[in-house]
Amino acid sequence: SAARSGGTAEDLTARVPLRCGSSCLLVHAGSARSPAPIDLPRAGVRSLCATPLPPARVASARKMEAERPTLVTVVLDLDEEAWLAPAASSQTALSAAANGASPTEAPISLATVLKSITVFLNAVRLSSRENEAAVVGECPDGTARTLVSREQSGRLGSALQASLREFSSAFRAEGSRRGPSSLAAALSKALCLTNRAVHDHKLRFGTEPEARILVVQARSDDASQYISSMNAAFAAQKRSVCIDVCDFSPQRSTILQQAAHLSGGILQHFSGISSTAFTQYLLSV
Repeated sequence: SAARSGGTAEDLTARVPLRCGSSCLLVHAGSARSPAPIDLPRAGVRSLCATPLPPARVASARKMEAERPTLVTVVLDLDEEAWLAPAASSQTALSAAANGASPTEAPISLATVLKSITVFLNAVRLSSRENEAAVVGECPDGTARTLVSREQSGRLGSALQASLREFSSAFRAEGSRRGPSSLAAALSKALCLTNRAVHDHKLRFGTEPEARILVVQARSDDASQYISSMNAAFAAQKRSVCIDVCDFSPQRSTILQQAAHLSGGILQHFSGISSTAFTQYLLSV
């Protein structure tokens, strides 16, 4: 104590520098006189330094990161009129490649894109038992609806076809009236599904999946969708959800380009591609 050592209470505020290599620590001392530096061996303060992880633990952490489960939500443009331009471009390119002969590969259309997406999502599901998938439809009547939920992803093909038949019947019953683009609504619904799925996945498996949204778009940009779509992109950025884009629109989509950039996703513009090549692209990225 200060009284026992002949000092005062002010002695407790003095500081003594401890030198250890290039490090310098300040501790309280019981002397008011200017203290001399105290040299300590490096081993004496080893516990103060950060201990590197063993190589085995580093490799294990990297393996766990690489094997993180994946949650993929596809946002699909269901506007058949919008798919006419990509289909015509694809047919022209395939005919030119065949030198006047009948093309051996099917051109891009909404039907062939649906088959490609089904193959892709089935591959995602088969790669890990913890992987999940969902599909959101960007409907031509200006609405967005869930076509396949993650609970239905085990029977993805049949669930997707049933949802499309149900939507087509309702759309024709309403007179097939086309509304404004529903891109922002579809992105928002996809984010809601993703957020709920990530939460449930953590409760079930104890791990947080890598969440991604894949937008397959044929319709051109609608200026009225810009602000809402950017809000969705910022929300995806905050939640670390990547927005990948397969753009089939005649003009490159500026809205989706910015959404992919903000969220750290990938954007690819397609023109004149066959359905087989599109399937291979989905499986390779």
